[in-house]
Amino acid sequence: MADGRVYLGRLTSVDQTRTIFVQDALELFDREDETYIEHELLSCHMLQKIPDDQRYFLKLVGNIVVPGRHLVKI
Repeated sequence: MADGRVYLGRLTSVDQTRTIFVQDALELFDREDETYIEHELLSCHMLQKIPDDQRYFLKLVGNIVVPGRHLVKI
């Protein structure tokens, strides 16, 4: 994404404006990223309990629609 977020999931569709539709998306988080914020609301969507020393982890976000203007790479 243009803002630096990274999603993993099943690409289900792309329309004429390059808008993508992703099913069962997971968002990749990096604890060492300057924009990362630790918050208790995040934990209810995490796939597993994350050890404090683990840098990267995934959070389930579900189905998403991303407008083409926000895409950097697929």
